[in-house]
Amino acid sequence: MIQKNTPRAMLLNDEVLNLSMKVIKDMLGLDSAPNAEYSDEMVVYHLLNACTSQTSVNQVSDVCDDSPSEGAIRYRLRKLDLETVQQALNDKLKIKCG
Repeated sequence: MIQKNTPRAMLLNDEVLNLSMKVIKDMLGLDSAPNAEYSDEMVVYHLLNACTSQTSVNQVSDVCDDSPSEGAIRYRLRKLDLETVQQALNDKLKIKCG
């Protein structure tokens, strides 16, 4: 029997980025209108860039051309309930560790 998804010896950066995008977008519940100035993917990419660079969203906005401003990122995340996100993340971590 042939396996449908064959694991590879190494993941490529694009694969990790795409998976991270999907997971974080779903976890944050982002669902922007098609005419939004910045796509959900751009917002998540901006957040990932700040996290992996160990810097602030504002710093990423200042350094990267064509990136959303800090205000635009804050506006897109304004309805985010941080306690719910934190609880969901903790629940996922308990499943992985338990």
